[in-house]
Amino acid sequence: MIRATAIVVAAVIVLGFAAVPVHATPPDAAGAFIDDDGSVHEPNINAIKAAGITKGCNPPANTLFCPTRSLTRAELASLFVRAFELPPAPSSGFQDIAGSVHKKNIDALAAAGITKGCNPPANTLFCPNLVTTRAEMASFLARVLGLPPAPDQPFIDVAGTIHRVNIAALAFAGITKGCNPPTNDLYCPGESVSREQIASFVTRALPDLSPVYNQLSLLTGVVCAKDGMSCTRSFTAAKGIQWEVTGGWYNVLPFLAGEEAMFDAPTTRLEVELNGVPVRLTELDRAQAGSLVRRLFTVVLDPIGRGSNTIVARWRWNGTVVRTLTIRASG
Repeated sequence: MIRATAIVVAAVIVLGFAAVPVHATPPDAAGAFIDDDGSVHEPNINAIKAAGITKGCNPPANTLFCPTRSLTRAELASLFVRAFELPPAPSSGFQDIAGSVHKKNIDALAAAGITKGCNPPANTLFCPNLVTTRAEMASFLARVLGLPPAPDQPFIDVAGTIHRVNIAALAFAGITKGCNPPTNDLYCPGESVSREQIASFVTRALPDLSPVYNQLSLLTGVVCAKDGMSCTRSFTAAKGIQWEVTGGWYNVLPFLAGEEAMFDAPTTRLEVELNGVPVRLTELDRAQAGSLVRRLFTVVLDPIGRGSNTIVARWRWNGTVVRTLTIRASG
């Protein structure tokens, strides 16, 4: 009798035992906002939301992020203060920020030497409502991070900007890749920075931040045959979403004779395919919770394409498939 049991992201069905929760995250843990599905920047938007760096763009509900909207200089100030934990500061003396909800953060940005103003050489103005260009953003980031000059310039369209040294530094630090993939020999310095782009810039700039992917539950909406060995699920999702899949095995302790060797065997695992192509999973550290020990495997899938997509998960116990889940996702 197999006492080990296939487990999923949000909960585990233990044959002959009560259900045992695995994570506190709900089934199908979607992104933080409802208007960024399918954006290549969504995992980084989720990251800065989870870190408290952004709140949203439609208070008090804050269900929207407005990903494609250009970021104003005032908004950038508040985002930087939260991201880089800049301390409060006395008035900067800028004459055009008195009525801005971002005034305190603009003052903090100025005191930290990250901004000088927008009307040199006087620099009595900050221009809070102007959109932030990609060139300006490079200088803001280079100053707050203290980036050293880069050994070379990877972009061919920045010769005429005063921000070119900081743009090169940003690229050398791996914070920007360019604006014309896959070639990426352009930076597009005069273009405005969108809210979704700044999410990726900040996530790459902060070593403690990592992308947060949408979690695809292997339990929600699943319909299984009576024997529990063959299960299916169907749903519709936005094209371009990247799902993270996590699953594996629990075993009830103490192990019976020979059971631990089978539990730890490389042939006891979770397998996942996307549209018929096997994907490589990463095994997490073995962990114990009370009388249960678990082995989890995880993978971030490639973005789902337009039309029908098929995700197949198979749980193998010592080489034998004991459960197959087929998920059909329409993009």
